[in-house]
Amino acid sequence: MNSLNRKKYVPVGRFEQKTSYCPRQAVPRGGPLYLAWRILEWLFVALGMTVIVSGCSTSIPAEKRTGKTFEIVQSNFLGSLWNESHARASVVSQDGGQSFAVPGGAMWAFGDTFKGSRSADGVPHFAGGAVSCSIAFLGENARSDPPAFNYLVSSNGDVVSPFAYFPDEPAERYRIWPLGGIHVNGQCYLFYSLIEIFGKGEWDFRGVGSGLGRSTTALGPYERLRPHGDWRFPVAASQVLEADGWIYLYEIKDAKGKQGVALARVRPEKIEDPAAYEFYAGAGPKFSSRKEAATFLVKNVPGQVSVAWNPYLEKYVMASSS
Repeated sequence: MNSLNRKKYVPVGRFEQKTSYCPRQAVPRGGPLYLAWRILEWLFVALGMTVIVSGCSTSIPAEKRTGKTFEIVQSNFLGSLWNESHARASVVSQDGGQSFAVPGGAMWAFGDTFKGSRSADGVPHFAGGAVSCSIAFLGENARSDPPAFNYLVSSNGDVVSPFAYFPDEPAERYRIWPLGGIHVNGQCYLFYSLIEIFGKGEWDFRGVGSGLGRSTTALGPYERLRPHGDWRFPVAASQVLEADGWIYLYEIKDAKGKQGVALARVRPEKIEDPAAYEFYAGAGPKFSSRKEAATFLVKNVPGQVSVAWNPYLEKYVMASSS
C-alpha cells in the first residue's frame, strides 16, 4: 500500500461490482491450477469505492465519483505452478489460500496439501498422506516464474502444518484451514478455521469456529492463541489489512440465506483480545462491539475475498472467488 495515501484512505466504503466468470474446465480440486481458477472464477472489482476521512455515504452520484477505472478484457491460465520447490517439500498439489507481507517478502498459506512426487511428465504420485494447512515464504527479490517457495518442513524435509491440534481434537476428525494473516507488533498472525469431519461423503464437513495463530518468525510454527481459555475469535478473516490506526478484517458471512462481505476492525495492540473487535453496522461508517448488529459491507459476494490498495486506481480493489 502506498504509504503516502494510507492516512487518507480507509478500506471501508461503497463498492461497485464487476463480474468476470472463468469456467473451471477440468481443473481438479487441490491441483496446481486450483488456485488460479479460484482467483479468476468470480472477480468482483471495487471500482467505485468511496474515500473516507470522516465518514461514508451509501449513495454517491455518478458525476461525483472520481478516480480511474478499467475493464476486464481477458483472463488466461498460465500453466502449472508446480516446480522444484514443491518437489523438495514433497508437495504434489494444494488448495489455494492467502498471502500477506512480512519483513523481507511474503508468507503464503495454503489449504489441503497433498504429499508425494511427480514424474517428468507431471503425473502425480500421491504418497505420505496430506496436511490440511501449509505455509511458504517467498522473498521480496524472487523473480522466477513459477515462484520458488520455501516451505515449512519437518526434519525429513516433508511439508508440515504450522498449527498443532489441541488434545481434544483428534487429527482424523478435524482439519485446520488457513485464512488471512498480517505482520504487526513485530509478530506474524494467521487466522484459521477449525473444520470437523462427520462422515465419509465429499461434503461431510462443517466449520466449528475460527481462531488466531501467532509466530515470532514468518516461517515457523504458529501458536494457537487461547485468551481466557478459549481459542475462538469472533471473525473468520480471509483478508486482513492495516490502515489509519486500525486492523480491518474481511470475511464472507451468511445471513438469511444470502452471502456477503462482513467487516470487523480492531486496534493493532488488541489483535489478541477477542472482546476488542468491532463490527461494521452500516453507513457512516458505524461500528458496534455487538456482532449481532453487524451488516454486510458488500452484498451478494460468495466464497472468499481478497482486498488490496491499487495505486493506479487510487482505490481499494476487492476480488472474490468461489
